[in-house]
Amino acid sequence: MRVLFAMLCVAGMLLFPCHTQAEAGNDICQLGHKALLLTGEQTDEFYRNTIKGIRLEGKGFVKHIRQGGENKPSVVTVDCGNDVIVNVTSWEVISVKIGQQVDFDGTSVSYGRRRYIYSQKTYMMFEFDCGSVK
Repeated sequence: MRVLFAMLCVAGMLLFPCHTQAEAGNDICQLGHKALLLTGEQTDEFYRNTIKGIRLEGKGFVKHIRQGGENKPSVVTVDCGNDVIVNVTSWEVISVKIGQQVDFDGTSVSYGRRRYIYSQKTYMMFEFDCGSVK
């Protein structure tokens, strides 16, 4: 019976991946800052083991909004602070404004380390799919 239940749970997660809940303690703003402090090779391993494909959440300020059109998603860029920026792709209607503080979540699909313009200081950029911004 337990095996059947486990198989049904896995099948449900595969069929409805965008509707899974974020796990407690999965704050991309904190995890992203940890990743920033690692070397390139350590960051790759940390991302694969801790962030990639996981439903994560965070809080920050909206920096940019690209509204989607018909059959196109919207993308909201959120600055967490701590040198972590997240692009949240969502198929939902976006009703937030630039500068507004928001809660967001989504499934991490990629990352990169970038440099601020005219600076040697770096920040982490994450891409979320199946996201929501509130």
